[in-house]
Amino acid sequence: MIATRAERMRRPAIEPDVGSREAFAATLRRVGVAMLEQLYDPAVVSMFRLAIASAEDAPELARIMERNAFQPNQRAMGEMMSAAIQAGVLTGEASALSARFFALLTGGAHVSILLGIAEPPKPRELARHSAEAADAFLRLHGRG
Repeated sequence: MIATRAERMRRPAIEPDVGSREAFAATLRRVGVAMLEQLYDPAVVSMFRLAIASAEDAPELARIMERNAFQPNQRAMGEMMSAAIQAGVLTGEASALSARFFALLTGGAHVSILLGIAEPPKPRELARHSAEAADAFLRLHGRG
């Protein structure tokens, strides 16, 4: 389940359109929606809660998540950012850009959702969050 969900998150990042700033913005919006749909899915939220609750006594679930979700997704995001840098769409360092986009995308809401003090955004809100994150990200790091 972890690997399948992670693959769904990164699928739009695998062949990003970096031909122009506008094309890359559309890619970022698709990536953002895919990430948020999976990240805020009730089954994924439950898996995160379980991994956090068992981190001290049974850290293997966290290691499985790291190996099968976090690392492959970070790699795909880094490759997407590298392609945009090479195409002249972005400036910066790929791994830092990936982390910044994720931070803009979630805006800290993930922790509140994990704690059960906030509801996950509705599908229409996911698209809005993704568009806002993509726009802010390109204002900060885009060229042209």
